Amino acid sequence: MVFLNSQKENFIGAGLMSGTSLDGLDIALCSFSKVDHFRPKLIHFETIKWPEYLNQLLRKITSVETVKLSELTFFNRKAAEFFADSVNQVINNAGLVNEEVDFIGSHGHTIYHIPSELSPDKKAATLQLVDADHIATKTGILTVSDFRQKHIAAGGEGAPLVVYGDYTLFTDSIENRILANIGGMANLTWLPANSSINQVITTDTGPGNKLIDLSVNQMNPDLFYDDNGKFATQGRLNIEVLENMMLDDFFQKKFPKSTGSEYFNSDWLIRYTKELSHLDRIKTLTVLTAQSLVLACERVSRKQNYTLYLSGGGAHNSSLIELIKSFAKGNIVKLFDELGFSSDSKEAVLFSWLAYQTLAGQSLTSPRNSGIGKKLNLGKISLPK
Repeated sequence: MVFLNSQKENFIGAGLMSGTSLDGLDIALCSFSKVDHFRPKLIHFETIKWPEYLNQLLRKITSVETVKLSELTFFNRKAAEFFADSVNQVINNAGLVNEEVDFIGSHGHTIYHIPSELSPDKKAATLQLVDADHIATKTGILTVSDFRQKHIAAGGEGAPLVVYGDYTLFTDSIENRILANIGGMANLTWLPANSSINQVITTDTGPGNKLIDLSVNQMNPDLFYDDNGKFATQGRLNIEVLENMMLDDFFQKKFPKSTGSEYFNSDWLIRYTKELSHLDRIKTLTVLTAQSLVLACERVSRKQNYTLYLSGGGAHNSSLIELIKSFAKGNIVKLFDELGFSSDSKEAVLFSWLAYQTLAGQSLTSPRNSGIGKKLNLGKISLPK
């Protein structure tokens, strides 16, 4: 069923993304125009920080084995109200009114993710909260959500989902590209030049900022991330610990694979780095993120030359970026901004695009290696009335 007016030549959509870094809600307002073949054009972007009480609750219920159902239930509604209020605020800040926005694409927030490898029946499972009906009702805007659930129901891993937009919007006729997002976890999409969808590979590569952030917070409870990598520059690399971490089972698995804070967490830190000082741990984990990402790039590209485009919070960490450049010898490393979108906005933009595709009735072809092997529509639709 097509929900968008086929006679209309221009649409505006809002893409919402909240990831494992827990740093806030990314909101991208995008225009979709017939003259641009309905490719998204970013018109406004903001990150709205979680209210402190919701942030504390989110950290309490995310990626843990035991939670109170009352807290999950409360969060599901209260976070939706926060999402809706934030959308209303950003639309106003952009000089628009809600009636001008045609739809919202909401990623929600992943509370717990089980990759197929760790599932009892070897099929992935995920729990995502932030109720879309509340968002739609409080904003008055049709809302598309639950993208990961739809992907898993079709036989996929539920992550990374950006492959559909990456392939359609950013495949080049000449340049081999790898688009990597470094959030709490890191993921990549391999886009060979002039490729078909079945040549594309998308996968999580391991920890992004999450373990670094945990280590910074353990060192100083008032800090939540390594600002521009300043602590990493003060620490020393422990090669033995790095080598042991790289032997972890996750890094030995075949692509595609998915992961999250359920695996790379404080217990994982203790297992491998308990003997290190705070600064040495931060340095070694920063090298781990860079090395595991670049090794994944080598594997998916089969050592062909490529240009690596970086997005996400890790793109602001100059120490991490320099390490990635040093490992990616002979290959070019750039920020995603050079492809026309800010590195912070990429995932939010792509969720607005996924919502547009769903509402326009466009089916998306999954890469053969995704485990799906068929066309699908992503997203559930919540009407404002």
